[in-house]
Amino acid sequence: MPDEKSPIGTKDVGILRKAGKLAEALEHGRRLYVEDPGDQDTVRELAWCLYDEVKRLQRVDDGGELLDKAKEELRVLKLPGDEWHKILRECVARILNASPEDEVCIRATKLSIEDGKYGEAIQLLRPIAKSVNATPRVGEAYAWVLYRKMRDPVGARSDEVQRCLNEFQSCWKPDWPPSPKIFMCLLIQAKKLAETWQGFVPFVEHLGLERINPAEFDRPDADNEPFQSQLLTAIHKSLKKHSDLHGERPALQQLLTAWKDSFEEGKFGHYHLGRILLWTGRDQDQARVHLLKAVQHNPDEYWRWQALADALSGSELKIVLSKAVCCTTEDESLKIPLFKKYADLLAAEGELAPASASIKEAIRLRALSGSEWRDPMPTWFHRDNADGSLDILEYARPYSEKADEILADGLEARVCAILRPLESEGRFLCAKGDGKIITLKFRKGLKPDPNMLAIKAIFLEREHGVSNVLAWEACTNPNDLGFLQTGVVFETRMDKNFVSVATPSQSFIPIYFDRWPSAKSLTVGDCINLWWMRLDGEKSHILWWKQTKREEQPCFFEPIRGVFTQAPDRPHGLIDFNGVIIFVHPSDARRLKRGHEIQGWAVRLKDKVRGQTWRLVLSHP
Repeated sequence: MPDEKSPIGTKDVGILRKAGKLAEALEHGRRLYVEDPGDQDTVRELAWCLYDEVKRLQRVDDGGELLDKAKEELRVLKLPGDEWHKILRECVARILNASPEDEVCIRATKLSIEDGKYGEAIQLLRPIAKSVNATPRVGEAYAWVLYRKMRDPVGARSDEVQRCLNEFQSCWKPDWPPSPKIFMCLLIQAKKLAETWQGFVPFVEHLGLERINPAEFDRPDADNEPFQSQLLTAIHKSLKKHSDLHGERPALQQLLTAWKDSFEEGKFGHYHLGRILLWTGRDQDQARVHLLKAVQHNPDEYWRWQALADALSGSELKIVLSKAVCCTTEDESLKIPLFKKYADLLAAEGELAPASASIKEAIRLRALSGSEWRDPMPTWFHRDNADGSLDILEYARPYSEKADEILADGLEARVCAILRPLESEGRFLCAKGDGKIITLKFRKGLKPDPNMLAIKAIFLEREHGVSNVLAWEACTNPNDLGFLQTGVVFETRMDKNFVSVATPSQSFIPIYFDRWPSAKSLTVGDCINLWWMRLDGEKSHILWWKQTKREEQPCFFEPIRGVFTQAPDRPHGLIDFNGVIIFVHPSDARRLKRGHEIQGWAVRLKDKVRGQTWRLVLSHP
């Protein structure tokens, strides 16, 4: 606050206004303006004071001389014309050109915000909002009043919220420009009624959300889920609860198409979208695609397979329902509708014995849950089927094993290098083309030979844990994975059971004897063709190698000749080859004599200390 002993300046006027002392700020602002009407800072602060004063007078419903005087005083001010004061000019222009409708909106807003008199505010705005000549400005003002009424703790009953949403829908014209902020606020309230209010989906369609970039709704609320996904979930719940809404819905299809890339795939995205497409009946093929992706996300959950079955027919339907039946869940009683559905399918195929067994399993599960079976029995049901002991899970299992073929549909085969088999049956440690290491699990009898170099596999990748392989074939093309290069052996480590190989792009690649026993015969200076890849974490892994004849590789492996010198006070040596210094490792330097001419080969390596450096390759006797 300004010091009472100091004279009030232009800056102090703004401080007083923001502190709520508008009358005092106006008094000093007017005085400073009389003293210097050309001071732009004074004009700015006085303009904001007069703007607040006009709004105050409008809220108290004073349309007399005070309001007219404040408006006129604001109108004659010469506002700064620079970009910095653009917002001020826009606010002043809007309040000076306010229509009688705007005055009503302001009063209604005041009633709903400051006084909590929603009924009076609604009575003020409803006639204007429902008139033929209503404007989007009035529509938004009325929407905010209705929203505040919905949010009021006293009147926020579900029936009251539903009435407010219906009232908004009856007033808001579909051809008005969309208002993302008010739409989002209303939808947050509406989606709570998705299952109880049959008008939820028509309400969503009425808004014409496809006209809005979904990124404008990209603000998570309390549960941290993107709003678009929350809306998709609510639409799914509403259609699931209200079958009368099923059938072609062009407006809803238009929204789903426009927003299809904004829905979070996650755990339920494809599931909700696929079910909605099935119920609205426009694109059954696309529904199948989404429901299949939902299953691929986690094929261990029975309800995903059960949902996919709704988009299938014929042999695929039986396979998928069989797979769903064989899946386990913590509460098996949830599968009662599934066993009934499976029984109907089997009965339609004339398989009455397993159909009856499926019904009996549903009855058993109902009894375990503590409830009685009250559903009417189908006419085909036989209480004493065959020998009376058919196990429906044993019957379904052979069919369920074919589900992988359906599961693999649409998935791309990816090249993976086989690193080694694991102790668990059917599991292999592998590396993808990007170098990330994963564990692949193969079905019994379909696992690859551990000595195989690489495979092309279709698998359901999981970020953590084991990825199940659905299909695979051998891969013999090194271009699909890693690098095919000619390297040079520059060091043998018999004590560590490996030899070190350098290539033009990688200075250290180990070949371990336990994986490649024949590598024990390699000596320093040998050249080999090798196929290798870089694993996650920058480790290198050999896929295949073969010894080849020694040949020059310019800028990497070249013949050299020069005089050997010992580095002063150092164990290593040096060779000057036409101005290029060749490093001689201490183990080799001990075998050479100072001043003697050396003829041999040098390889270029990347040294952590010296960067790129040439090193003598000297074979051990």
